Parts: sequence; C-alpha cells; structure tokens
Amino acid sequence: MDLYHSLYQTYIRNGIENQEKVSGMFTVTGKNLYNEHIRSM
Repeated sequence: MDLYHSLYQTYIRNGIENQEKVSGMFTVTGKNLYNEHIRSM
C-alpha cells in the first residue's frame, strides 16, 4: 500500500495534464485513483 500511495503521489505531482508522459497502465491506474480521490472529497 505504501508503494501504491507513493506512485499515486508521484502521479498527482506530475499533474493530470502530463498524463501522456506516464506509461499506459499507470496512466489508467492513476486516473482511476484520482477520480476515486475526487469522489471521496
């Protein structure tokens, strides 16, 4: 979970507009995590 959280934080730091620079699988995973995060707020 710590690794996953770290990857998530890195994704957010890189910014959603830079998602094209992130590998395909991680982009999808990060986007899903981000959407869950927004829904939980």
